[in-house]
Amino acid sequence: MPNLDIYNGSADPMDYLNHLREHLSLQGLDEMTMYQYFHLTLKDNAIVWFYRLPANSIHSFSELATSFLSQFTSNQRMEKQP
Repeated sequence: MPNLDIYNGSADPMDYLNHLREHLSLQGLDEMTMYQYFHLTLKDNAIVWFYRLPANSIHSFSELATSFLSQFTSNQRMEKQP
């Protein structure tokens, strides 16, 4: 498996998710494999969040990404207005 940055809950979640998707897609991984691999790229607050998800509440990478973004959206960079 490729070496990836580990997300700790403090960086922009959209940037991280886009980078992760791109990197794993280039490795030829499908959505289900990305779903199964995702937790291995987390630490600190992010892994705590992951392990607190209710059992059987997430069934796809898309659902996981939505929940992840919802949880960490306050860390998202805001584009500067001209």
